[in-house]
Amino acid sequence: MISAEGERVPLAKPTIAKRGEVEVWLRTLQENMIETLRKLMKAGWKDIEKERKKWVLDHPGQIVATISQVSWCSQTRMFINMCEDNPNALDDWLVMNRTQLEQVLFHNFITFYLPQPHS
Repeated sequence: MISAEGERVPLAKPTIAKRGEVEVWLRTLQENMIETLRKLMKAGWKDIEKERKKWVLDHPGQIVATISQVSWCSQTRMFINMCEDNPNALDDWLVMNRTQLEQVLFHNFITFYLPQPHS
């Protein structure tokens, strides 16, 4: 699979075009794509406790975006629920989010915008 941004994600198993109905081949391809994304999603969830920067770089963008959104919503709910016992819970949550974003943005800046010595 190739995203609009050019990210390549290999399918879990090859989908070979055979003579016959195109609809059958497309259905098989679609099932293979779903299976591939399901496996990648499980692997992404398994690795989510890694250092944020490493986790983001180790998994496809679609997987990172989806898991990040689900995780962010879940954790936000948790911190909102903590507000009764800890009035600063949302401030703590804000600091955690800013730290994670700064780590990823800094890495992206270093990787993509600073000149590479041997390029």
